[in-house]
Amino acid sequence: MAVFTSLIISMMFGGRIINYLRKLQVGETVRDLGLEGQLAKQGTPTMGGLIILSAIVIPNSYYLQSCITLISG
Repeated sequence: MAVFTSLIISMMFGGRIINYLRKLQVGETVRDLGLEGQLAKQGTPTMGGLIILSAIVIPNSYYLQSCITLISG
């Protein structure tokens, strides 16, 4: 159940977080090494892991708390 909740959280808030990071101009600077498609990454937010971590931590902490409450009764 936590996996599906994580997926829903990342799909609902992922785009918003990326747009917010772009607005704050938290982006990747790319060195010109002559590689194709490399400049397309210019300005990509470098904190995308924030989406993954929040999508994992939030539902797992909720379900863990629910299990603890259920066990301790």
